[in-house]
This record gives sequence, structure tokens and C-alpha cells, in this order.
Amino acid sequence: MFNQRYKNKTIIVAADIHDDSSFKLISEACDMADQWDADLHLAYSIDMPAAFTDPTVYAYWPQLQGALKELPYSEFEHDKSFIIDTFPFEANHIHIMTGDVALRVAELAKSIDASLIVTGKSHHKFHITHNHAKQILQAVDTDILFLK
Repeated sequence: MFNQRYKNKTIIVAADIHDDSSFKLISEACDMADQWDADLHLAYSIDMPAAFTDPTVYAYWPQLQGALKELPYSEFEHDKSFIIDTFPFEANHIHIMTGDVALRVAELAKSIDASLIVTGKSHHKFHITHNHAKQILQAVDTDILFLK
């Protein structure tokens, strides 16, 4: 029954691509997607302090806005290339975002109508805890599979 529930659906794997332990998590999600003939997306969020994303900060320090736009973009493009070279993801199925992990994953799940979010423990920059999972569940009607 579990296998049929996600057959031909959309799955998100939420992981920190800079953490070696995430390779197993991503590989397992790839296997699940293959088995269920599901559409697989990768979500990776770089948690930036709220002050960096607050528009009032730019009024006092406009150089910060330019620096934030340029630095992450080049890093994200390198990360995207690495993911494509390492895992069987299409470029438009890789979502590298900035901001609160739970919020960004929930927004992505809504926007692509995901049926399942696969995640697990990872590096501190992208540490999904049971609390994050609870926040995501409150925001969307999507199942979460938390793997160790």
C-alpha cells in the first residue's frame, strides 16, 4: 500500500549537499523515486540571518544587498553543477534557497504539489529536526519521511 501511495507523485528530498551523510539520504530518495516512478526534487536551504533578508537593512547599507546577491549566486551555481554531476536530478528539479529551512521546504512542497518530503539529520546549516518537520506539517498537507 505504501508503494502505491506515492506512485507517479512528486517527492522532495530535503538535504544538506555539503554534508557527507546526506549522500546516503539523497541516494535512498533517488531509489524510492525510481521504484515509485515519482518525480524527485532536491531542496537545499542556506539559512541566512533574518537581518540579511530584512529590506530595511539595505536602506542603511545598500552595498550589502549587492554582495548577498552576487556571492550566493555563484556558490549556488557551483552547488547545482555538483548535484547534477553526482545524482540523477534535472536542473529544474534542484531548488537551492536561502532562509528558514521549514518555511522554504513548505513553500516548495506547496508550489510543486509534493506528496512526500524525505529528510533526515544533517549538517547544522540544514538540520531538519522533529520541530522543523512539525512546522512543515502545520504549513502543508504533505507526508514526511524522516530517515536516520
